[in-house]
Amino acid sequence: MAVTKKAHPSVKIANVSARAVKYFELVGRFPLMPIESDKKLRAAYVVLDELHLKPRLDAGEKAYLAVLGKLVGEYEKERFQFDDVSEADILETLIEAKGVSQADVARCLGVSEPTISSIVNGTRSLGKKHIVALADYFGVSPAVFLPKAAS
Repeated sequence: MAVTKKAHPSVKIANVSARAVKYFELVGRFPLMPIESDKKLRAAYVVLDELHLKPRLDAGEKAYLAVLGKLVGEYEKERFQFDDVSEADILETLIEAKGVSQADVARCLGVSEPTISSIVNGTRSLGKKHIVALADYFGVSPAVFLPKAAS
């Protein structure tokens, strides 16, 4: 009968602890608690930026990043309320930011310049096909052209 040798329980605990060291170091720097001020939010941004800039994260850092990201998102959602912006305003802003003309955008979509002008003026709406093409052209999510879901 073959006898299997089990690792001593302290070996398993040591392995878990080794993986959790970074996690607890991060918790010591910035505890994972609800963010209640802009000062705490700025401190959270510093930690988030540091983690996002690291080429590789261990399991503890990944877990910490996920929780801190949720805490920041919750605070931002409560603190910063934004009104819906029309697709016309979004398109106009993206055109200006990229430094292109309406004619450039029209060529990208394969439509006439008056069509783009009508969209920017708010007299014509974007179709799904146009939203996808514009999102790709400007390097943004298609969701930026959609109204917020009712909360």
